Amino acid sequence: MLSVHTSPLDQPGTGDAGGMNVYIVELARQLADRGVVDIFTRATSGLLPSVVEMAPGIVVRHVFAGPLEGLTKAELPAQLCTFARGVLRAEAAYEPGYYDLIHSHYWLSGQVGALARDRWGCRSCTRCTRWRR
Repeated sequence: MLSVHTSPLDQPGTGDAGGMNVYIVELARQLADRGVVDIFTRATSGLLPSVVEMAPGIVVRHVFAGPLEGLTKAELPAQLCTFARGVLRAEAAYEPGYYDLIHSHYWLSGQVGALARDRWGCRSCTRCTRWRR
């Protein structure tokens, strides 16, 4: 799963954390019943470990892309290439075919999801892969 602009570890109601965080966590829980789920999200603090086990079968991977703090949603598109590189680099540590499904829910994540889907040759349930302004 890809979540560029919000972490599933953030408490809903704080900062930009809200309904999407709840949705991502609940979907990850459902998918974890079928296998391991990795959620890639942008690191927003240097204090966070690079990998966090959120729940059994659910791993959150913090990708360093852009400034850790003070980045607005409007500034996130400029960090997509760096985020995509981090996601692709993490996958390169595994055998080809390790990831067989990609999900993203917001258009920023959809941009990275479309790239990863094409690179990895896997299925996609990306909600939105068109660039929106």
